[in-house]
Amino acid sequence: MSDFPSRPLEAEKAKPSADQIAELPKTPTDQEADAPKTPTDQETEHPKTPTDQEAEPPKTPTDLGNEGTSTQYPNVWTDEGEYLAKALGDALTKSLAEVNAARPRDPVSHLALMLYSQLLDPAVPHRAKREPSRENSAYDSGHTTRSNSTIPMQTVFTNEGNNNGSNGNDSSGNSGNENGNKNGGRKRHVRDRNGRNALHLAAEKHHAPSVFLQLVQAAGVRLVAERDASYRTPKDIAVHNQQQDNAREIDSFVCSLAAAGNTDDLRYLMLQGYDHLLTAEDEQAVNIVKVAEKNKQKKAIEQLQDAAFHEERREWLNRAIIVGSLPHVQYIVDSPDLIIGRDTKGRLPLHLATLLERADIMSYLVSKAPVTLAVGDNLGRTPLHYAMAVKKIEDVAPILVQAGAKRNIKDLRGKMPSYYYMKRDDMMQMLQEVYDEQEA
Repeated sequence: MSDFPSRPLEAEKAKPSADQIAELPKTPTDQEADAPKTPTDQETEHPKTPTDQEAEPPKTPTDLGNEGTSTQYPNVWTDEGEYLAKALGDALTKSLAEVNAARPRDPVSHLALMLYSQLLDPAVPHRAKREPSRENSAYDSGHTTRSNSTIPMQTVFTNEGNNNGSNGNDSSGNSGNENGNKNGGRKRHVRDRNGRNALHLAAEKHHAPSVFLQLVQAAGVRLVAERDASYRTPKDIAVHNQQQDNAREIDSFVCSLAAAGNTDDLRYLMLQGYDHLLTAEDEQAVNIVKVAEKNKQKKAIEQLQDAAFHEERREWLNRAIIVGSLPHVQYIVDSPDLIIGRDTKGRLPLHLATLLERADIMSYLVSKAPVTLAVGDNLGRTPLHYAMAVKKIEDVAPILVQAGAKRNIKDLRGKMPSYYYMKRDDMMQMLQEVYDEQEA
C-alpha cells in the first residue's frame, strides 16, 4: 500500500525536461524541415503583389451562390443575360408572382397566359419598338406586329392530354364531361385570378383579318362561354372594347356549330348560360336559327328551341330559389339540365340557394345532382366556398359536407372554402347584387 502513491512521482521524475529534449541530436526529417530554402523555393512562394490581389478579389456570398451556374446557364451572366433581364424582368416577375399565387395544376401554361396578358396590358410600355431578333428578322420583315402578337396565345391552345388531375375537375370546378373539345384529348386550359382565359385577353385587341376567328376555332366552345370576375364572356369583352370584328367572328363560330349540326357544343353553350347563343348571326347577318334551317339541321333546330325554353325555366327556378319556395323549385325542375346549368353569372342553382341560405332547397338540389358540389362559379368557387361566408354557416355548411363536398378545393385565386369564413366581402357583394336585381 505504501508504494502506490509513489509511482506517479517516479514516472514524473522519469520524463525528460525541455532542455534535455533540445539537446538531443536532430533526425534526418528534422534536418530537411529546417534546411534553408533555395532560390527556386523562394520564387514559387513569393508574396502576392497588389496586381495579383486585384486579379483575385475575395469571393462574396453571391459569387459563392453562383458557382456552377455559369456552366449550366452560360448566357445568364453575359451581355445577352443583361438584355433578357432588362427586356423581360418586370413582365416575368409579375407573371411568376401570379403563378405562385394561383398554384395551378399546369404552371407552364398559366405562365404563358400571364406573359401574354402583360403584352395586352395598356399600362405596360409598347413592345413594338424592341429590336428585331437576329434569327427572326427575315420573318418579322414580312409580318406585322399585330399578327405576331397572337403567337404566344396560340401556345395556350395546344392539344394535350388531361392536365387537370385524376379527379376529373379543372381549376374552375367544371366536371370532366364539361368539355368543348370533342376531337380527342383535352385542350390545355388556363384562367387567371380574375377568371380571364386567353380568349378574353385576345378579344380586347385588334387582329389581322380572320386571325381572331382561327383562335376562336382553336379555343372551342369552352373558352367562348366562360365568364370573368365581372361576369363577361369574350364577346362581352369585345363589345365593351369596341372590337366589333372580334364579336362578329365569335358569332360566326357559334353559327357554324348550328350549320354543322353540332348539337353537343350547342347544348354545352346552353348549360353554361351563354346568353348570346340565340342572338348569334353569321357573316351575312343571318340568325343562328335560320342558319340551321338553311342547312337542314333538324337536331340543331330542336336544340336551339330547347335552349330558349331552358333560359326561360332557368329564370323561373332562380326566382323560386330567391323567394325560398321549395314546392315551386320541385315543380320547375323537370330536367337535370336545370340543376347542372349555369345562369348568366356563372352560378349553379346550388350556388344561389347556398348564398341565400335556403337549406331545404339545398338538400333537394344536392340529392338530385351530387356532382354540383364540386362545380365552381365564374371564379372557381364551389357551393362550400359560399357556405363559409353566410351568416347561418352552422345550418348551411353541414348539408354540403355531409353530402360529400370537399374542403380542400381551391378557387382561381388559390383560396379554399375556409378562407371565406374570415373574408366575406366578395360573397356579401354578390348577395347585394341579387337583391338589387330583384328590386330592379
